[in-house]
Amino acid sequence: MGKKRIGIITLVHVRNIGAVLQAYAMKETLMSLGCEVHFLKGYDFSSSLSFFKGDMGRIRPWNIKFLFEKNRKFVKTFGEFTEKRLSDVNLSDYDAIILGSDSIWIPNNGKEKMDISFFGNLDHPRVSSYAASTGGNDNLDLYSEEQIAGWKNIKFLTVRDNYAQNLVKEATNREAQLVVDPTLLIDWIPIIEQKISDIKLTEEPYMLVYGGVSKEIALRLRKYAMEKKLQLINIGTYNRHFEKNVAVSPFEYLYYINNASYIVTSMFHGVMLSLALHKNFRYISMDENRDKKIAASMEILGLTEEKSWKWNGDESGLDFKEEIDYIEFESKRVSQIKISKMLIEEMIG
Repeated sequence: MGKKRIGIITLVHVRNIGAVLQAYAMKETLMSLGCEVHFLKGYDFSSSLSFFKGDMGRIRPWNIKFLFEKNRKFVKTFGEFTEKRLSDVNLSDYDAIILGSDSIWIPNNGKEKMDISFFGNLDHPRVSSYAASTGGNDNLDLYSEEQIAGWKNIKFLTVRDNYAQNLVKEATNREAQLVVDPTLLIDWIPIIEQKISDIKLTEEPYMLVYGGVSKEIALRLRKYAMEKKLQLINIGTYNRHFEKNVAVSPFEYLYYINNASYIVTSMFHGVMLSLALHKNFRYISMDENRDKKIAASMEILGLTEEKSWKWNGDESGLDFKEEIDYIEFESKRVSQIKISKMLIEEMIG
């Protein structure tokens, strides 16, 4: 009996660290179950350009070199995935189609509606979703009839937060199962060791910043790093208020996270990967929708005590004294992985 062929529809060909790593983790999980994995791209050039503009941000004289290097490293990473255009394949050649993970169920990509393929509007009898998210959106009126019709076509419905769960229930009168993000399903240490060999980090301890932060927060972090005699490194985005900005590939990002003394992040996957690698981190709020989906995902993992992972931006809160109990966390994570993988096995048949 040959390998089962699985098609994944998600955000993978984008310059977004979290999106690429969740796709990689999903691929690795399915391959560990003996599957052949293809990523099926349904969105067109216009949407691709919109994603690119959103991920790269504004081009300015001071960040051109940084953005060029960022793009170069992401293009190289895309080689990790077997991609095919949805229009070029026969869906009947696939044993199952899996949607997600990540915020594939946001209603709009910029000014355009997200492509209906993300929602399951496909001619295939075995379409499932894994850890799909609405990006914190909870207004059903923002969605088109075609998008909602896609949800009704999904055989196994799983999501990563209760906002997506509630919205799908409202639209379809069906219960979606809560599961953990794919980045928590695999062990990243062997992958870091395999993929990264050419980065030479200073032995000086450092605090890592990942995600956009305001000038006020940046200056506060610089002050804190100076007081604690820590080097301060900002990765993923360029911020003129930091002295050291590093353009990284998704795998280099993991390497920097794994070797940091402390991490401050405003990103969903900054939190998820800090958890996966058992790091001392703080989440700083910069987006209300992101706050909602992080809080919901943390609840699944039993991390409802926000003082151990959330920083409100004041000076007194950034002391890193309250740490997550990773022994308790791993117990919960192992339990959730078992549930999630059982559901994935059902999806692939």
